[in-house]
Amino acid sequence: MKQSIEAEIVEFLKKMNASVDLTQFDHKHSLFDGNVVDSFGMVELITFLEERYAIRFEGKDLVKEHLESIDRLAELVLQRQAQLS
Repeated sequence: MKQSIEAEIVEFLKKMNASVDLTQFDHKHSLFDGNVVDSFGMVELITFLEERYAIRFEGKDLVKEHLESIDRLAELVLQRQAQLS
């Protein structure tokens, strides 16, 4: 499940920023430091994930540590889904 979430994040990021090559991008590397996404892009990504997975991120989720990488975002989605069960 986590891998499919990561794949959807990658596809969304490719559509959002076609100039960034994500083929060799480590999913644990910082999206911000790698210039993959800026703050506006992160808002778009969060909105996409909430709509796609029918979840809501809480204020405590919206910190750099949780949003920094594809890996951490996928984990956060899984956590929010688990809370709905």
